[in-house]
Amino acid sequence: MKEKGLVTVVNENDEVIGLERPSVVRKRKLIHRSSHLLLFDQNKRVLLQERTSDALIYPRLRSFSVNGTVEDETYEQCIHREMQEELGLSLHVTSLFTFNDIYAGGQDRAFKRVFYASYNGQELTINRGEVGDVVWMLWTELKKDIAENPRKYVPPFLKGISQCIKEYEHRLPIST
Repeated sequence: MKEKGLVTVVNENDEVIGLERPSVVRKRKLIHRSSHLLLFDQNKRVLLQERTSDALIYPRLRSFSVNGTVEDETYEQCIHREMQEELGLSLHVTSLFTFNDIYAGGQDRAFKRVFYASYNGQELTINRGEVGDVVWMLWTELKKDIAENPRKYVPPFLKGISQCIKEYEHRLPIST
């Protein structure tokens, strides 16, 4: 498997301490950064990504609209790169919050920045090498489905969405 660019490695305070190959970050469970996007359409639906069946972690589970590991770049540069790579989109994004997922004991120890964007109807070009499938869901349906079927979702996504609902939902483009 071909490795992507060098990953930004950070300390427990999200301060950059270096760059490392993705395989080393995974093997040593180094703390790094990742960027995630919630993409909303005018009908108050959010696009969810289903991970590929051959994903190294969390295969076939649903997650944010776009997900990416920060390479030698900023969180925002990463989300723009990944949005283009995964969906073929170039949209204005707004940063919502960063959550700490470094103590979860999971496979992906990262500070995760969550962004949102409004979908403009541009054609999606789904990169099947990176994205298994996509589904549009009403925000209200997503919250209900998470409560009823949490095992369908990537654990860090559940943590991020929970924080989003509790603290940032009022900032999302879903109000009436």
